[in-house]
Amino acid sequence: MTSFTAETPEQLFSYGTLQQADVQLATFGRLLDSRPDQLPGYRLALLAISADELRQADQYEVAAYRCERVTLASGMQAWAYVDARDATP
Repeated sequence: MTSFTAETPEQLFSYGTLQQADVQLATFGRLLDSRPDQLPGYRLALLAISADELRQADQYEVAAYRCERVTLASGMQAWAYVDARDATP
């Protein structure tokens, strides 16, 4: 059972290495709950994380990406790391 509820502090859309179990364990110290969702042009995973874990993800991601709030196909709002050179995800 996943922990996607209105009380889940943050949602992070991942289309990269943050979906990998070894990366999650190294970055967050646990495996994250996830479910499929999509952002136009991408279809991968929505991760349930805490606000502290979102800050850890910021430290994990390289400077080539920035964290931006997006609306997914499901209508859910989530954070996504997008190319820092792009104006929109």
